[in-house]
Amino acid sequence: MYKIFNLNLTLQYFVHIYIGYIYLYMFVECEFIVIEHILWTDIEALVPVICALVGMALALGTLYITAKNNDTAIVKASTRELSYLILAGIILAYM
Repeated sequence: MYKIFNLNLTLQYFVHIYIGYIYLYMFVECEFIVIEHILWTDIEALVPVICALVGMALALGTLYITAKNNDTAIVKASTRELSYLILAGIILAYM
């Protein structure tokens, strides 16, 4: 039989690990896990928030114009209730 790994580890070599740490090389060392989180001032957070706000503003503007011109022929020709429902869904998606 061939041995793929030659590991001669016994329990005396293992390091006790606490919450917030991770094992490193061969379970002999441990290192603290640095917690990383996103901030509101990071560019990765600002771009989606700005895009969502612009999209919500456009959807609200479309809803306002459609509600304002509710009695015109073009709005009556389209299904008003379905249009309002779709616009409400779009606004909720941007929240």
